[in-house]
Order: sequence, then structure tokens, then C-alpha cells
Amino acid sequence: MLAKGPTAVVLTGLPIVYWLAIGNRWRVLRHLPWRTGLLLGICLTLPWYIAAEIQTPGFLRYFIVGEHIERFLVSGWQGDLYGSGHSQPKGTIWLFALSVFLPWTGFAVAQVFRPKQLLVDLSQFHPATNMYLLLWTVGPMLLFTPAANILPAYVLPAVPAFSCLVAMLIVPRIKAGSRLMGYGFAGAVSVALLFFASLALLSRASPETLGVTVTNPLIQEARRIAPRATISLYPKRIHSAEFYTGGKSSFLTTPDQLAALALSPKQDVVLVKNSSLEEAKSILGKNFTLHSANDQYTILLEAWR
Repeated sequence: MLAKGPTAVVLTGLPIVYWLAIGNRWRVLRHLPWRTGLLLGICLTLPWYIAAEIQTPGFLRYFIVGEHIERFLVSGWQGDLYGSGHSQPKGTIWLFALSVFLPWTGFAVAQVFRPKQLLVDLSQFHPATNMYLLLWTVGPMLLFTPAANILPAYVLPAVPAFSCLVAMLIVPRIKAGSRLMGYGFAGAVSVALLFFASLALLSRASPETLGVTVTNPLIQEARRIAPRATISLYPKRIHSAEFYTGGKSSFLTTPDQLAALALSPKQDVVLVKNSSLEEAKSILGKNFTLHSANDQYTILLEAWR
């Protein structure tokens, strides 16, 4: 609740509710410490929510509605104050799961096509435990299937349960000497594919492709040459720059906003993405000169008037 908000309750509660419903185990709920547990949870979390709302009015609306409803249901949601939306076709979470579960994805998919044998294998263990692990595994995917803004990391809560299921299915067969060579070969091939795929991605990696911004040196340089100047970002928000300026920078997203900046009476520093540099120079005019740059951004400094 403190780190992720209501999503934490849903992620843990969804497989539990399914598990209770499928096995008609609702009586189990009577054994939980509802009074002391809820009271403890409220005492641990509610003061922080109240303090956050008092310090930054509108926090609860942003955090509860924006981060936990609009982020997942509104495609391309732009309300994130600390990150950015990652619009994906709904249902993409299942494709993400195939990559996150590597190198055991092939083994897991193969079990889907042998449901009878799968039930026999799982019957060697406690049925209730097996069912809960299975529901825990698919829980995040069921939750985020209708979500429009997702990341592969959203699959991670399912990994512990998935790992337990795979171990429960493979270990007895290895002990019995069944298909030992086949599992070893499949595992080796999967690990090798994952390794070479990682190398291929790293060979093409750059700050731009990795989504890494290197704004701190430019921010420090801008502060050195113009300590009192306002630092603006164009043509989009740069979160690292906001961090390194202590939230005192402004971001401009349209040419009109950039043109208005050029008419202001005070000295300005504009941190421009290199792909928009020519556009920014034509809008700002000769009063702004290029001071320094790196692979991604350039500092345009306004001369004193």
C-alpha cells in the first residue's frame, strides 16, 4: 500500500478470491485476523496518505484514480507526473509473460497441450497448493489484460509461483530419470537463445534506445554559465532534468510556447532534444546561441538584453 497503492491489494487478493471460489473455501476467511489485521494495516498506511494529501493537494485523486484506473484503461494516458505512459494493445501482457518466463516458456506452453498429464503430474502434490500457485501465476495477466499502459515488469509478481510450478513438474521426472536428456537439452537451448538475444540487444544499445537521459552534465553546465537563468526543456518533458533541477525547470511542448519564451524579458536556458534543434533555433532566433551539447541534448543560451 505504501509503495504501489491499491494495486498491491488487487495483485494479492485476486488469486486468493479465485482460489476460495473454485474450491468453495470461503470458510477459511473466518480464520483470518480481520480486526487486528485491518487495524494494523490502516495504522501503517493511512497516516502517510493523509500527510501526502496535505502536503500536495490532489495527491489522492492523482494516485488512486490516475495511477490505478486511468493509467490502465486510458490508452496513451498523459497524466503521469513521474514517468510516461506505455501504450500497448490490450492483452499484450500475455506476450510479455512469454518473454519474462524465459527460459521455461517453451516448457510451460507444452503443458497447455497435455492437460490430462498435467493434472496427473500435479496430483502428486497438495491439490489446493497447486491450484493456488496456478491462480497466482495467471493473476497478474488476468488483471492487466484490459490495461492499455503496461510494462513487462508487471508480470514479475507471477514469477515466484511460476517457478514453484515448474520445479514441481520437472523435479519428479528428473528423479525418475524420465526425459532427463530432453529437459537438459531444452534448458540449454533456451538459455543459449536468451544469452545471444541479450547480446544482440546490448550491441545495439545506446542512451536513446535504453531510454536513459544524460542531462545532469548539461544541467550543471547551464547553472555554471547562467546561475539565475530559468531552465526550460523542449519539445517534451525530460524527467531526469526535472530531478536535477529540483523541480524548478519548466517544459515546453509546442512551438508557440517556445516562441513565447523568446519574448520574455529575462535570460533563459533551453535544453533542446537534438532532433528538434533546428526547429528550436529557427523559432528562438539569433538571440539564442548554442553553448554545449551531448549525444541527445543541446543547450541554447539566451544573451543578456
